[in-house]
Amino acid sequence: EGYYADVRLQNVSAKDINVHISHGNFFATDLGLMSSVGSANFFSISANLIVTTTQPTSMRYWQKSGNKVCVTGARGSVYLRNACEETCQFIDASSSSAPKKVLAKDIDPLEKCPDLTRYPCARCTRNKISTIPGCVDLNTCTENDNLQCLCKPACEMVALESHARASPLDGSTVVPIAASCNGAGSCCLTFCYGYSKADLFPDVDTPLCGVCINPTTMSWDQGDLEQKWTFTSETGQISLQSLRTADVESESSYKSSPAASTIDIHPDIVTQDKDTLDAVFHAAGGPVPSVPWFSLGLVGPGSSESINGQFVWLSSPRFLIIPQWISDIFASFLIQPERSSVSLRLDPGF
Repeated sequence: EGYYADVRLQNVSAKDINVHISHGNFFATDLGLMSSVGSANFFSISANLIVTTTQPTSMRYWQKSGNKVCVTGARGSVYLRNACEETCQFIDASSSSAPKKVLAKDIDPLEKCPDLTRYPCARCTRNKISTIPGCVDLNTCTENDNLQCLCKPACEMVALESHARASPLDGSTVVPIAASCNGAGSCCLTFCYGYSKADLFPDVDTPLCGVCINPTTMSWDQGDLEQKWTFTSETGQISLQSLRTADVESESSYKSSPAASTIDIHPDIVTQDKDTLDAVFHAAGGPVPSVPWFSLGLVGPGSSESINGQFVWLSSPRFLIIPQWISDIFASFLIQPERSSVSLRLDPGF
């Protein structure tokens, strides 16, 4: 338990485990390797909770800010029961940050596309903001004006955070995991409230209900595996992997998506860290750092240890030529340059 902690565990077994970390990181590798951890509760505010195990595990999880949860098990052995629901409603495009309608009279006649009246674009290809995916034919310069296309700018073409709302369970702010327009022109948002559930097996093609097949030799059932763990976080990312060995064929689910061998995820740097990087790298508005050696370290899930390598900016290549043991001996600025660094968090980092 702690307010801020960076915890790393490996090969730990216990009857019960309780982790309560507000901020930081919790990494546990091969938890329950020697014997199963029957009960475990992991809680954080912004701390990332990253755990691997070799035992079958029934999991309850709730990541409140955006369902940023990745679960992994052996191929054919990941079973999900999410707590997500889809709601559809008409939204007011005038109050959103969506691309606004461009009137034909405001466009140079020579730049207008024929018959493109609602979202005219210069030569059909230059004004990318005004084109609606799937609704503009760039070959004929014509536009589909059906209800679904009218809905898209204010629904699908804005950040998911703009659709956030209060959770009916605890009042916390929740962000939808998906937004799409239906044929009637309604914006359909998928929200995940409360605890979703998953059963993860470390071996390939393990049936969910063992007792249904052979109560004597297969004594497990849905939600009642050897390990029963609960993960809760306000904004921290959550990951649980259950694999017998590293070379077992696996499949994963992210944000309650169907389990698959590969998932399309686009990792990014936290916005706050981008602002910090810009301020430090361009100190006093300069084009380059004020020190000869500037390193960028990635932290959190999905990042490698700094001992394995870092991204660096150097004012001169000679700093890479001189061995580290020589620079440690000499204190000269020419040999041992002044250094600065910044740590960047990945979100999502899976």
